[in-house]
Amino acid sequence: MVFIMIYNFPTFKFYIFGLLVLFLLFIVAWLPSAEIKLTSIAEPLLLDFEVNLIQSAKKPLPNLGIISSKVINLNSEEIDPGYVLIDELKSDKEEKILVFLREDLQKIAEYKAKNILDNFPKTENSGDGFIPFKKVLNFHPIKWNIQVINKDLERGSATLLISMKEEVFMNYDLKILKENIISRELAETNEILIKLPGMKNVKINSWPKFWHYLPLFSSRIKIIIN
Repeated sequence: MVFIMIYNFPTFKFYIFGLLVLFLLFIVAWLPSAEIKLTSIAEPLLLDFEVNLIQSAKKPLPNLGIISSKVINLNSEEIDPGYVLIDELKSDKEEKILVFLREDLQKIAEYKAKNILDNFPKTENSGDGFIPFKKVLNFHPIKWNIQVINKDLERGSATLLISMKEEVFMNYDLKILKENIISRELAETNEILIKLPGMKNVKINSWPKFWHYLPLFSSRIKIIIN
């Protein structure tokens, strides 16, 4: 008599089924993505400050308002496009001019602007757990008005009065912001974001289109501030 033993492996089938379910859940959670464009309200920032040009200065000293200067010959030297050329800093007798780098001037302006903006009252949005702050997103030193107060071309020094006009925008901690909106419905997210201090407009593009929730993972959310 021959006995034939047949074994069933229900545990193995459940294991495979469980892995398949977990894989599908991961795909559903990971695939959705979203791009959020935030447009904040612009405010003007008018700032006047003095800058001292000193030939011996090796690098900008923002807290002292000092940047390095250089006397160059207009005829014999190739002029760096980064230099700022001001007619009032030209020599009367020789074709020489006192110059400085535009990027050094911007470093002083960034320092001055940050000091002012950091002292503005901050309104904490307790519902979202973070404090928005004001920031100049882009500086345009080529548009600033520069007035020469005094100069000494022999020593390579001068004092300038800078009149700056830039736009200030509300900025946000994007990492904290993402953590507060993951997995929320798109309509709810839009309502939360539009109520942020200084917010002008919110545009949410999500994928896939039929999915009306933000991704579960913050890394799948891209936020752009205009």
